[in-house]
Amino acid sequence: MIRINLQKNASPNLASETKISDEGLSYGEVVPIQWPVVIIRLAVILLPIIGLHYYSTDTVNKKKKILRSLNNEKVSLDRRIGKLSSEIESFKRYEEEKKRLEQQIQAIGVLSKSRLQGVVSIDTIQALLPERTWITNLTLTNDDGGGLITLGGYAYNDQEISDLIQGLEETVFFTSVALGGSTEERTDRGVLKRFQINFRVQNI
Repeated sequence: MIRINLQKNASPNLASETKISDEGLSYGEVVPIQWPVVIIRLAVILLPIIGLHYYSTDTVNKKKKILRSLNNEKVSLDRRIGKLSSEIESFKRYEEEKKRLEQQIQAIGVLSKSRLQGVVSIDTIQALLPERTWITNLTLTNDDGGGLITLGGYAYNDQEISDLIQGLEETVFFTSVALGGSTEERTDRGVLKRFQINFRVQNI
C-alpha cells in the first residue's frame, strides 16, 4: 500500500497566507450582519416612501371629500335653479296675463270714453240746433287732444249757422269751434245753406 501525504507537496507557508480584499476583509472570512445598521438604512429608504404614501392617500381623501362636497352643493344649486326657473316662468306668465288684462281695460276705457263723448256730443248738438237747421252727417275721431267732430248740415240762412256756432262755443263740452265752409244749394225746399263746422270735444 502506498500512502501519499498531500501536505508535503503543499507550500509550507500556505496555512499562514491570507488574502486581503480592498475593503480590508479577508476572503473566505465570515463577517457578522450588523442589524442596527441595516435597520437604519432600511428606515432611511422606507420612511420617505411610507410618508409619501400616507401623504398622497390623505391628500387624495381630502380631495375626494372636497369633491363630494362640491357635488352636493352642485346638486343643491341645480335644485334651486330648477325651482327658480319654475318661479320665473310663473312670473312671466303672470306678467303676460297682467299686460293682456291692462290692454283690455285700456281698450274698454277708450271705447267707453268714445261712446260717452259721442252721447254727450249728440245730445248737446241736438239741444243747440236752431229750429230751421238740421244735420246730415257727423263724424267723431279720437286723438290725444280729445275727440275731433266734423258736423255737416243745412240751414235756411247764415244767421242760423252763426247761432249754431255761437251755441257750440258757449258750451263747456266743445272747443276750437270753426266754420269749415258754407255754400248755397238749390233743393226741393228752396235755396239752402250747406255748412260744415269743425270743433273738438273736451276730454271727459
